[in-house]
Amino acid sequence: MLRKWLLITVICLTMVGATGCQSKASKSSQDAGSTMIKTNHYTKNDLQKRYTRISDIVMKTMTKVSLQSDSKEISKTAKKGLGQLDDIRLELANNKTEDGLTKALTDYNKLGSELLTSAINDAKTYQANGQGFFKQAVSVGEKYFGDQIPQSIRNFANNQQAVTTESSK
Repeated sequence: MLRKWLLITVICLTMVGATGCQSKASKSSQDAGSTMIKTNHYTKNDLQKRYTRISDIVMKTMTKVSLQSDSKEISKTAKKGLGQLDDIRLELANNKTEDGLTKALTDYNKLGSELLTSAINDAKTYQANGQGFFKQAVSVGEKYFGDQIPQSIRNFANNQQAVTTESSK
Protein backbone atom coordinates (compact mmCIF):
# COMPACT_ATOMS: atom_id res chain seq x y z
CA MET A 1 0.00 0.00 0.00
CA LEU A 2 2.82 2.39 0.89
CA ARG A 3 4.48 1.49 -2.33
CA LYS A 4 1.29 2.29 -4.25
CA TRP A 5 1.02 5.75 -2.62
CA LEU A 6 4.65 6.43 -3.27
CA LEU A 7 4.16 5.53 -6.93
CA ILE A 8 1.05 7.78 -7.21
CA THR A 9 2.92 10.65 -5.48
CA VAL A 10 5.87 10.32 -7.85
CA ILE A 11 3.52 10.26 -10.86
CA CYS A 12 1.61 13.33 -9.59
CA LEU A 13 4.81 15.25 -8.90
CA THR A 14 6.12 14.37 -12.33
CA MET A 15 2.89 15.56 -13.97
CA VAL A 16 2.88 18.79 -11.94
CA GLY A 17 6.52 19.39 -12.78
CA ALA A 18 5.95 18.70 -16.46
CA THR A 19 2.92 20.99 -16.53
CA GLY A 20 4.88 23.75 -14.83
CA CYS A 21 7.70 23.45 -17.35
CA GLN A 22 5.25 23.54 -20.23
CA SER A 23 3.54 26.68 -19.00
CA LYS A 24 6.88 28.39 -18.45
CA ALA A 25 8.09 27.33 -21.88
CA SER A 26 4.96 28.50 -23.64
CA LYS A 27 5.01 31.79 -21.75
CA SER A 28 8.61 32.50 -22.68
CA SER A 29 7.86 31.50 -26.27
CA GLN A 30 5.09 34.09 -26.34
CA ASP A 31 7.40 36.72 -24.86
CA ALA A 32 10.15 35.97 -27.35
CA GLY A 33 7.83 36.29 -30.34
CA SER A 34 6.02 39.45 -29.34
CA THR A 35 7.09 42.94 -30.33
CA MET A 36 6.24 45.87 -28.15
CA ILE A 37 5.54 49.22 -29.75
CA LYS A 38 6.23 52.11 -27.45
CA THR A 39 3.63 54.84 -27.44
CA ASN A 40 4.69 58.33 -26.42
CA HIS A 41 2.44 60.98 -24.93
CA TYR A 42 4.52 64.13 -25.27
CA THR A 43 3.32 67.43 -23.91
CA LYS A 44 3.72 70.63 -25.89
CA ASN A 45 6.81 71.37 -23.79
CA ASP A 46 8.29 67.95 -24.62
CA LEU A 47 7.69 68.61 -28.30
CA GLN A 48 9.27 72.06 -28.05
CA LYS A 49 12.40 70.38 -26.71
CA ARG A 50 12.46 68.16 -29.79
CA TYR A 51 11.97 71.21 -32.01
CA THR A 52 14.99 72.82 -30.37
CA ARG A 53 16.99 69.59 -30.57
CA ILE A 54 16.27 69.18 -34.30
CA SER A 55 17.38 72.77 -34.85
CA ASP A 56 20.56 72.34 -32.82
CA ILE A 57 21.51 69.15 -34.66
CA VAL A 58 21.06 70.73 -38.10
CA MET A 59 22.73 74.03 -37.15
CA LYS A 60 25.83 72.15 -36.01
CA THR A 61 26.41 70.90 -39.56
CA MET A 62 25.32 74.15 -41.20
CA THR A 63 27.82 76.05 -39.07
CA LYS A 64 30.61 73.73 -40.21
CA VAL A 65 29.57 74.26 -43.84
CA SER A 66 29.45 78.05 -43.46
CA LEU A 67 32.89 78.04 -41.82
CA GLN A 68 34.13 76.01 -44.80
CA SER A 69 35.32 73.16 -42.60
CA ASP A 70 37.00 70.10 -44.05
CA SER A 71 34.55 67.98 -46.07
CA LYS A 72 35.35 64.89 -43.97
CA GLU A 73 34.47 66.80 -40.80
CA ILE A 74 31.23 68.08 -42.37
CA SER A 75 30.33 64.57 -43.51
CA LYS A 76 31.06 63.08 -40.08
CA THR A 77 28.96 65.71 -38.28
CA ALA A 78 26.11 65.38 -40.79
CA LYS A 79 26.04 61.58 -40.54
CA LYS A 80 25.96 61.74 -36.75
CA GLY A 81 23.15 64.31 -37.02
CA LEU A 82 21.20 62.07 -39.41
CA GLY A 83 21.30 59.28 -36.82
CA GLN A 84 20.05 61.64 -34.12
CA LEU A 85 17.29 62.96 -36.37
CA ASP A 86 16.23 59.40 -37.14
CA ASP A 87 15.88 58.74 -33.40
CA ILE A 88 13.69 61.83 -33.07
CA ARG A 89 11.66 60.73 -36.11
CA LEU A 90 10.86 57.45 -34.36
CA GLU A 91 9.88 59.25 -31.16
CA LEU A 92 7.55 61.52 -33.10
CA ALA A 93 6.08 58.63 -35.08
CA ASN A 94 4.94 57.03 -31.83
CA ASN A 95 3.55 60.21 -30.28
CA LYS A 96 -0.17 60.15 -29.57
CA THR A 97 -0.70 63.76 -28.47
CA GLU A 98 -0.57 67.18 -30.14
CA ASP A 99 -1.31 65.79 -33.62
CA GLY A 100 -0.88 69.03 -35.59
CA LEU A 101 2.35 69.92 -33.83
CA THR A 102 3.67 66.38 -34.12
CA LYS A 103 3.04 66.44 -37.89
CA ALA A 104 4.73 69.84 -38.21
CA LEU A 105 7.76 68.57 -36.28
CA THR A 106 7.86 65.39 -38.34
CA ASP A 107 7.97 67.52 -41.50
CA TYR A 108 10.61 69.79 -39.93
CA ASN A 109 12.70 66.76 -38.98
CA LYS A 110 12.41 65.43 -42.54
CA LEU A 111 13.60 68.77 -43.94
CA GLY A 112 16.53 68.67 -41.52
CA SER A 113 17.45 65.19 -42.72
CA GLU A 114 17.26 66.31 -46.35
CA LEU A 115 19.46 69.30 -45.57
CA LEU A 116 22.10 67.17 -43.83
CA THR A 117 22.03 64.64 -46.67
CA SER A 118 22.55 67.41 -49.22
CA ALA A 119 25.44 68.78 -47.14
CA ILE A 120 27.15 65.42 -47.66
CA ASN A 121 26.11 64.53 -51.20
CA ASP A 122 24.66 67.41 -53.17
CA ALA A 123 25.89 70.97 -52.86
CA LYS A 124 23.43 72.04 -55.59
CA THR A 125 20.36 71.35 -53.47
CA TYR A 126 21.96 72.33 -50.15
CA GLN A 127 20.97 75.99 -50.39
CA ALA A 128 17.38 75.25 -51.43
CA ASN A 129 17.05 72.70 -48.63
CA GLY A 130 18.45 75.25 -46.19
CA GLN A 131 15.86 77.82 -47.21
CA GLY A 132 13.06 75.27 -46.78
CA PHE A 133 14.39 74.28 -43.38
CA PHE A 134 14.55 77.90 -42.16
CA LYS A 135 11.03 78.65 -43.45
CA GLN A 136 9.70 75.64 -41.58
CA ALA A 137 11.62 76.63 -38.43
CA VAL A 138 9.99 80.05 -38.45
CA SER A 139 6.57 78.62 -39.30
CA VAL A 140 6.64 76.10 -36.45
CA GLY A 141 7.94 78.71 -34.00
CA GLU A 142 5.25 81.22 -34.95
CA LYS A 143 2.34 78.80 -35.07
CA TYR A 144 3.04 76.60 -32.06
CA PHE A 145 5.50 78.31 -29.73
CA GLY A 146 4.51 81.98 -29.65
CA ASP A 147 7.19 83.14 -32.14
CA GLN A 148 9.96 81.41 -30.19
CA ILE A 149 12.75 80.30 -32.51
CA PRO A 150 15.54 78.08 -31.12
CA GLN A 151 18.67 79.94 -30.07
CA SER A 152 20.87 77.94 -32.45
CA ILE A 153 18.88 79.18 -35.45
CA ARG A 154 18.94 82.78 -34.24
CA ASN A 155 22.69 82.58 -33.64
CA PHE A 156 23.30 81.12 -37.09
CA ALA A 157 21.14 83.77 -38.78
CA ASN A 158 22.88 86.57 -36.86
CA ASN A 159 26.32 85.21 -37.77
CA GLN A 160 25.37 84.93 -41.43
CA GLN A 161 24.01 88.47 -41.40
CA ALA A 162 27.23 89.73 -39.80
CA VAL A 163 29.33 87.94 -42.43
CA THR A 164 27.18 89.36 -45.23
CA THR A 165 27.35 92.89 -43.80
CA GLU A 166 31.11 92.65 -43.31
CA SER A 167 31.79 91.32 -46.80
CA SER A 168 29.66 94.04 -48.45
CA LYS A 169 31.78 96.84 -46.91
